[in-house]
Amino acid sequence: MKNQTWLSFNYFAFFFTWGVFMPYWTGWLVDSKGLTIPAASAVIGAGFISRAISTLVVFPTFCRHQSIAFLLRVFPFISAILLFLFLPFSSPNILIAVMVIFTILYPLILPLMESTGTMMVKADGIHYGKSRRWGSIGYTVALIVVGVITSIFSEHAIFYIMALGMLGMLATTNMKSPPSIRNKIGGKTRSSYLGLLKSKRFVLGLFIAILLQGTHASYNNYGYLYLQDLHVSKFYIGFILNIAVLAEILFFSVADRLFQKTSTPSMFIIASLACMIRWLVIFAFPHAIVFIVMQLFHSLTFGLTHYAFIRLVNEELKQRDIPAAQAVYTSLGMGFIVGIFTYLGGFLYNQSPGFAFGGMAIVALPCIFIGAYMFARHRKTADAI
Repeated sequence: MKNQTWLSFNYFAFFFTWGVFMPYWTGWLVDSKGLTIPAASAVIGAGFISRAISTLVVFPTFCRHQSIAFLLRVFPFISAILLFLFLPFSSPNILIAVMVIFTILYPLILPLMESTGTMMVKADGIHYGKSRRWGSIGYTVALIVVGVITSIFSEHAIFYIMALGMLGMLATTNMKSPPSIRNKIGGKTRSSYLGLLKSKRFVLGLFIAILLQGTHASYNNYGYLYLQDLHVSKFYIGFILNIAVLAEILFFSVADRLFQKTSTPSMFIIASLACMIRWLVIFAFPHAIVFIVMQLFHSLTFGLTHYAFIRLVNEELKQRDIPAAQAVYTSLGMGFIVGIFTYLGGFLYNQSPGFAFGGMAIVALPCIFIGAYMFARHRKTADAI
């Protein structure tokens, strides 16, 4: 099997499970476990905090002692077993404990996949966008499957779809892996993290990426409930959420060509503006049609932010620092900050559903100015050369 195809299969399989877990798990806790929105937010938020700590501390340690290929086989297997701890319990406190245990390991597969993709770009010359779009396709298939099946069998089916997705991921991660990810990366964790600080440009871009990814907290955790509050049929919710992922797929299909000559600071500025517009419009105009149109902005708010960060990593860091960079990005941008904003979003959502999105627009504002500062420094460096 070609390396590009292998990576595409694994992106698809992992992001199928991610497409069940991220947008629907809050709804599953509310509808199947009978939790209130604040209680479900506490469970989800605890998971994000656990994920942040685990990704920052545990992930680089594993990478130092084992190859990426080995971890890609082991993490999905253990995660599939831990998933079943959710079934017997309905107490919020116990579910918080279960979520913490589950998110110590399962979310680490995300930085594993992204480290794999980034390393294979350097070592094997694969096209990142071509394979990453299959992750988006897996995500969008999950949204459709969950939307259709829950409209027939209720939200109880969400757990079993997730379990089947885990089995699919076990199948793809156990296929023969490329030689470029079979060796241990080595190096000390501390020196690897310190290596990230040597590039001020990387630190600024990382900060922007963390904040912009964090603004998706309300969308990821309350988008499903928000559409229900807008009286959208459960059958159609999956298709509506899918519009964002379809836009993301299209973006990753053309990103390598479309942004080949665009500077990283410029991409961050565009993504920041898109974030402000997306969340502000949803806040100001609480209507299903408006929400649908704003789904197209996901290609920029998530897709372009992520693509710009991957470009930044390749421009600024050595290969040995890639796992540490992915760990910090995933831990803080898709874990810790999302956990904090999930708690905040839950509080705002209780006041008024739209407030949860308006708050995220405010978070995106400073990213525009930081991106402009990066752009000015980039132009100054280019002129000096």
